[in-house]
Amino acid sequence: MPTAITGARTTINDDATITGTGLTISGYHVNGTVTITNLDQCDLIGIYARDGFIIEADVGAGIYNNSFIGLHTGLGGTGPAKGFQIYTVDPLDQNRCNGNIFVGCSARFCSTVGFEIIRASTNTFISCGSESNGKGMTAESAIRTSVIGGHFETNTTADIDLQTGTSHFRLMGAALLSSTQVMGDNKDATGNVYEESEVFRTIGTLKPTGVEASWIDLLKADESKLRLDGE
Repeated sequence: MPTAITGARTTINDDATITGTGLTISGYHVNGTVTITNLDQCDLIGIYARDGFIIEADVGAGIYNNSFIGLHTGLGGTGPAKGFQIYTVDPLDQNRCNGNIFVGCSARFCSTVGFEIIRASTNTFISCGSESNGKGMTAESAIRTSVIGGHFETNTTADIDLQTGTSHFRLMGAALLSSTQVMGDNKDATGNVYEESEVFRTIGTLKPTGVEASWIDLLKADESKLRLDGE
């Protein structure tokens, strides 16, 4: 008979906090909320938080250049109101929640939103999932957020809500499967990209492309308005 491979995580029956520089932290099951602050160049791997994650840059305590890999919330049909709260507390302070990468993270069964991003910049989400939430992801005053791959489905209100102050939101190759895919006051903000089949953008707007012709033909047709995705 083959040997069963089982995984084990350290269980914490309380809220937990994570802070530090240059650390690798892995393998925790937290029956509470995980609050992350003052974190720089760390790797967080394989952490489950029953009541969600608060990733906050407060005064004197930024969140920079971290890798969040395999962070999850929402099991068995029950989740917190908000899965991941990713934000800068004071917009006037120089300490921000910027330049982080989220890989293979997921939020399910969150009554309000799976991923909430507020006043944060240049954060990237790769192959993340947001399922059976109120909204899959909201972005408010968020700049240069990238969502690459992953899936959003059965979210009640919308998969992605681009709110006031958000710009340069890039959505590339993600499966948006809910009834409403993209909504919000700033879905047509400068620099936003929402691609379906070819990666290019009309400068200054965010629209599904529905491309049938090749990008080079479109580029030749109107060089003043179309260009390859990028700055």
